[in-house]
Amino acid sequence: IGVTGVQTCALPIYLSASSVCSISLAGAVSFQSAGTCMIDANQAGNTNYSAALQVQQSFLVKDIGPTIQSGGIEYVINTVPTVLDENAVVIVGINQFTVTFSRDINQAPSTDLVNYGKSVLNPANYMLVNSDGDGFQTVDCKTGVAPTDTAVTIDLVTYSNGVGGTGPFVATLNVNGGTQLSSGIYRLYVCGTTSITDLGGMKLAGDGITTGTDFVRNFMVQFSNGGGNGGSNTTKKATTLPSTGFAPNRMQIADVLVRMG
Repeated sequence: IGVTGVQTCALPIYLSASSVCSISLAGAVSFQSAGTCMIDANQAGNTNYSAALQVQQSFLVKDIGPTIQSGGIEYVINTVPTVLDENAVVIVGINQFTVTFSRDINQAPSTDLVNYGKSVLNPANYMLVNSDGDGFQTVDCKTGVAPTDTAVTIDLVTYSNGVGGTGPFVATLNVNGGTQLSSGIYRLYVCGTTSITDLGGMKLAGDGITTGTDFVRNFMVQFSNGGGNGGSNTTKKATTLPSTGFAPNRMQIADVLVRMG
């Protein structure tokens, strides 16, 4: 988020942050962990104006669990990944996807009967569904694939958490028995309603807001002239960040609720 100050006199407003957050010279607030973020606003005086009283404002930074990174769903053709945006139209054959998480994820092997159910490596923690052209009836991972939709197999999942577990945190999904997806409308689920957790046991916030929700990506495969080496048409959505400001001749900071992924 950004914090700015506006005043009628020429005296600058100085902003600082403590605890779980920090603030740049440009007024951009960054968050290091969950907890209470405290913003301090100070305005020194001069020969014409007295110094303003310090204003402090705190707000909650809530850890909602792991999320899927922006641009974190990709399809892979000949080892080259391409971002798969919402409602993208893909004109090449796909049989592999990557999913990039915001933090390290439970990667219990299949031999770990206690934790494998919540593991990033478990193919059952993903769903790939074809609508069969009549609209999706599948709701979420918890209720499973609806009888009127067609499930595409998730064959194998591998995972990398980078050097020393510092990221990037990427799962690779091999699907459909290695056969390229046929033309159709598809929906990929990364399951948070039932399963995937981080190393601390927090469920996936698939919607980016609420813990224990699925991530969903809709896309279409549409071959042109029987297929070929095409690309994808994608649409990106801009995110508008909240802003705060100072009223003339006084200092204030608006309340902001921030949730961390």
